Formats: sequence, C-alpha cells, structure tokens
Amino acid sequence: MLGATTLASSQQSQPGWKQNLSEGDRYNHARMFRHALSCYEKAYADPAIKDSADIQLRLLKNLIECYDIVGDGKQLVQANIKLHDLAKAKGQDAYVAMSDFMKGKHMHYQGSKDKGYALCLKSLELLKKSHCPQKEKELALFYGALARMYTRDGLYADALQMSELGEEVARQIQSSEQDRQRALYRAYAIRTNLLTAEGRAAEADSCYAASQRLGVSDFIVQPDLIPYLRQHQMWQEMLDVAQYAKKKMREDGDTCGLLMHMILRDEAEALMGLERYQEAAKSYKDSELINDTLSKQYSQALITTVREAVMQEHQLSRHNLFIVILIAGVIFLLLIGGGIIIHDRLQHRRNKAMTQTIHKLMYYRDHMLKQQIKEKNADETEQKEEETDPDKLRFEAVDHQIMKEELFRNPNFGRDELMRFMGVDKNNLPSIIQRYTGTNVTGYLNGKRMEYAVQLMKEHPEYTLAAIAEACGMKSPTTFIRNFRESYDLTPSEYRKSLEKLPPP
Repeated sequence: MLGATTLASSQQSQPGWKQNLSEGDRYNHARMFRHALSCYEKAYADPAIKDSADIQLRLLKNLIECYDIVGDGKQLVQANIKLHDLAKAKGQDAYVAMSDFMKGKHMHYQGSKDKGYALCLKSLELLKKSHCPQKEKELALFYGALARMYTRDGLYADALQMSELGEEVARQIQSSEQDRQRALYRAYAIRTNLLTAEGRAAEADSCYAASQRLGVSDFIVQPDLIPYLRQHQMWQEMLDVAQYAKKKMREDGDTCGLLMHMILRDEAEALMGLERYQEAAKSYKDSELINDTLSKQYSQALITTVREAVMQEHQLSRHNLFIVILIAGVIFLLLIGGGIIIHDRLQHRRNKAMTQTIHKLMYYRDHMLKQQIKEKNADETEQKEEETDPDKLRFEAVDHQIMKEELFRNPNFGRDELMRFMGVDKNNLPSIIQRYTGTNVTGYLNGKRMEYAVQLMKEHPEYTLAAIAEACGMKSPTTFIRNFRESYDLTPSEYRKSLEKLPPP
C-alpha cells in the first residue's frame, strides 16, 4: 500500500507532459492506440516542451505511428511534415529516416509504388547508419512493413528477403524480452502470409507453428495469419484471432472503424465455418452497419471538404482581386518597358556587329591589295625581305598562298597542312600564328572561311546557307552558323537581312 502511494505521489510530482508521455507509452505497449494518441497529443501541446527538440521528436514519432494505425491520414501527414522538418534542422538522421519511411509507405499505398519503394529503401539505409537507441526494434518494423508491401504486390522473393532480415534484427533486440518476442511474432506472422500466398504450404505450416510457440500475440499483425487459417479451414483459430482483435479495439474505443469492419467480416466467416450461423449473421450485420456508417462519413467529409474549398476560393477571389489586377498591370508595364530596352539593345548590338563586319571586310580588301603590290614589286623588295624576320616572311608567304589558292575552302585543311607549308614543327606553329594574327590556328583558318562567306553572301544572295557553308570549307551548316556568330556577333541570316537595308555603294 505504501509502495502504491509512493508511486502515485511520484507521478503527481512529474510535469504534465511527462505524465502524459508515460501514460501514452503504457497504452501503446498495451496496443490501445487511440488512448495512447490522446495522451501523446496532450503532451505535445504542452508549452513546457517547446524548447526540448528531443521530446518533440519522440512525441511526433509516436504520433505518426498511432495516426497510421488508427487511419487518420490528415493528421498523419501534418505530424510527419513537422517530424521531418525538425529532425532535419537538428541533424537527427534516425528520425528523418522514420519520417521518410512513413511517407514512402503511404506513397506506395496510394499508387506511386516505385517511388514509395525507393524512398523506403533509402530510409532503411539511412536508419542503419544513424545512431538510434532502439535501432534493431525500428529496423524490424521497417523490414516488416516492406515485407507486407512486397507480398501485396506479388514480389515474394523480395518479401521473403525482408522478412528474414526482419527476423535477424528482431533477435538482436535488447530492450526487453517481450519486445524481442513480439518482433519475432510479427516477422513469423507476415512470413506465414507471404508463404501461403506463394503456395509454399509446408514452409507456411512451419512458420505458423513458430509464431504460436512464442506465446505472445499482436492484433496489429494477426490479420496476416487470416489467409493461412482460412486456407486450412482452422475456423476456431481464425475466430480466436478475430475476437481477440475485436476485444482490444473495443477496449481502445474503436467500434466503428475500417479495421473493425474487416475484423467483424473475418469473425463472421469463422463462425460460418463453425456452423454457428446465428452468430455469424449478427457479425455480418454489424459489419455492414459499420460499412454504411463509414460510407456516410466519407460522403459527408467529401461534401464538407468541397464546400470549404469553394468557400475559400470565393474568399480568395474577393480579397485578392485588386492585388491580381495590380500585379497584372505591373507585369504588363514591365513587359513593355523590358521589350523596349531589349529592342534598343538588340539594335545597338546589330549596328555594332555590322560596323565590325565592315571593318573586317575593309581589312580583307586592304590586305589583298597589299599582297598584290608585293607580287608586282617582288624584285624590288627582295633585298628588304632578306632583312625581315624569317618567321614573318614564312607566315606571309603561306598566308598569300592560302588566299591565292583558296586552300581554306578544303574542310580538311588544318594544323598539319599549315605545318607542312610553313616548314615548322607543332611547337612553333601556334606561336607564329598567334604573333601575326592574334588568334590560334583554328581561329585563323575559320576567319579566312568567314571572310570568304561574307564575300559570297554579298555577291551571291541566291546561294543557300548550306551551299555557302560547303563553299567556304565548313563541314556542316550548323558549324558554319556557330562560327559566323562567333566571328561577327550575328547569324548569317541576320547579316543577309542587314545587307538589304544598306544603301547602294
């Protein structure tokens, strides 16, 4: 008596959130999830924990597990987002893994199976690498959920692998013997289901027997045994499973949920097998009443959701109409102003490019005149050439030959041919070209080709771009257009259009 009084006094001296957390853990361990959920929600709402991230993470993790089991999807999503954000901010990888795994599991159930599997497996690897006090217990839950998912999709080999890994980590649980036994029961129950689905009867028998020898039960995974019991017409065992689950759910206050509907149908089927027809009829009736109630609740919830969405949309339209009009006007003005600025810049850019093009053409003409003068006065300048830099003489001679014979029009004319014509090696050629042209070998030859292309476009406006590209030694029209743009800062088509606007010479 004194011990009980001391315990009660100790509990009363604890903070409110701690009392609710402890009470919630006791309900959770007893598989009374709605009671546990109520306690966890009170603890999480307590202002005293707002500065304790560890307590908030623990409570959010417990909340999403309970919301998942009782089927409250809306609250589950909200709590899971809070858990993920807080865990990320605090660098708690274990909680990030738990949040992402829950998200992946529900993505799978909602139809995004590949993405769901990928996120679950990624979360599994993250949990393995993290520091978590009860890592083995959490890993066993992950493996069990994956085994169930794979079984539902008929991926029995993957399901069996997950189940075996779940059994392996379950044996390593150190928190308590009951936790270890319950995790093993979970692994055996899920594996019994998948072996039954796969048609491996002998192994399913062995696995079911192993689950029964543990001496524990968990109504969360007991439905996994139903297909095995149904197949073997073990109606009494099936009835025991259904009635145990019904008892636990009624103790928890869940008398009209989807899970209760399914349990009542299993109970009715077992009673039919035992030829207890009146009781079976009552179970079927109760199941259908729950189904009707759920349908009405779903319809009402859908109507309410649609009505709220419509109301919010109307309010949003009224409150933001002026803002939308204002933003649209600002955007329109910005577009007009931006268009004017861009047009001016493009016009300036085009004028600048045309000026550069004219200068290049004038240089080309002057250069050709100088070369012609050199040829006429070769005898007179012979002595002077002997005194000129030999590299310069060599370059000018080769440059004159290239222009005279239009060697650049050969698309294969390149570095090797220049080396052979100049009589220099590959180490000296780049420096000579750079010294007298200000560019590299490729730029020098492409410059010749682009100058020739400009000449062709002026003299032959009827030529296509493909014909001009081929005539000036470019291997493809695309390469020609790219090099022309790099040389003159405008495309060949734009240059042609600009030629039409130039006054006659």
